[in-house]
Amino acid sequence: MAWGDRLFWGIVLLFGFIFLWLGVLEKFVSLWVGVVLGFFALFVMLKYGPRPKGKEGGKGA
Repeated sequence: MAWGDRLFWGIVLLFGFIFLWLGVLEKFVSLWVGVVLGFFALFVMLKYGPRPKGKEGGKGA
């Protein structure tokens, strides 16, 4: 997964956390907690998300 792909999926996670929080948990805890958790998920995806695979050695096809 390239850096741009990880960024895209991190942003999707951010919005997913926000919408999940709005729909389910906002009655109990402030929306800001969901935003913070969403940014944390974005950071984790950028830092630890799947990396592109290197060139494989060996004989050609």
